[in-house]
Amino acid sequence: GHVGVHLVAVSPGQSKDAQDGLGPRPRMDANVAQECIIPGLALLTYPSRKVREAAVRVFELLSDVKKDAAVSAIGSAVADESSPMRSALVMDGPSVLPRLLGQLASSDAKGAARRLLLKGCGSSALVGHSGLSAGGCGASSVVLSSMEKAGEQAFPLLQRWEDAGRDLFERL
Repeated sequence: GHVGVHLVAVSPGQSKDAQDGLGPRPRMDANVAQECIIPGLALLTYPSRKVREAAVRVFELLSDVKKDAAVSAIGSAVADESSPMRSALVMDGPSVLPRLLGQLASSDAKGAARRLLLKGCGSSALVGHSGLSAGGCGASSVVLSSMEKAGEQAFPLLQRWEDAGRDLFERL
């Protein structure tokens, strides 16, 4: 399966882009937003800068998802215009993604974003009750590898195994 993005228009008063004269910025449903995180993070490591820039723009939409604090935190960590992380991801995503994930994990007191990322790696790779998605497996592999590089403190091996690895391994 592939992930579709369902966008809903907002009134001009709800968007800073509308105030800037760029028109209203669409909003994303929380469930769809969760499905976009792992593929979006993987796209931040893509060789083309244009692809990485487009991925950052998707994370701008995720930062506006107020119904899910973990999704919003992940979106903001990637797309916050005042953060040096944003420009580092655009310019050199592959080497910066582990640092981003480490920062997310260290600032995630309740562990909600960490769990969302780990569970997302599992669900992105799996299709139905017995199948694997080639694209989802690739995206999950990129993100899980970056989690490993972020370090044991950020993403403990046991938690990576329980929240993502076990289900993936059973399908293989």
